[in-house]
Amino acid sequence: MRPESRRAIPVHLRLISRLRVPDWPRSVRYSLAGGFAGAAIALRGVLAAWWGHYDLPFLTFFPAIVLSAWAGGFWPGMLATGLCGLAAQYFWVAPAYSLRVAELRDAVALFLFVAIGVLISVVTEMMHRGRRRLTRLLESIDEG
Repeated sequence: MRPESRRAIPVHLRLISRLRVPDWPRSVRYSLAGGFAGAAIALRGVLAAWWGHYDLPFLTFFPAIVLSAWAGGFWPGMLATGLCGLAAQYFWVAPAYSLRVAELRDAVALFLFVAIGVLISVVTEMMHRGRRRLTRLLESIDEG
């Protein structure tokens, strides 16, 4: 785009184009959340050889939650939180290959992981709603 043609576009319309968040269908958003969670689970499995089987069970899952919530909103973020929490509890929290919580510290760790996942999903959903409101406001300025 040439500089003179860029000046012809009002500033608020340029802002709208930068604010757009992907508006994918529901099935795509949930598929992405499952894919991000699956990739994080696979990465955690690969890293288990270096970190040890029971060390840092939740660390690789936070980026999956953030990406899922960004791409899909609150519920896809919650899906990623649930899938990653179940996988961590089943594979990397003692006793392995069981969903049973054996120690209080494991229960606290799982609770904190889920609470942080909920917080990430809520904050990201608030960001999406704020962007939608701002986009509507900027579009109404153009119409008025």
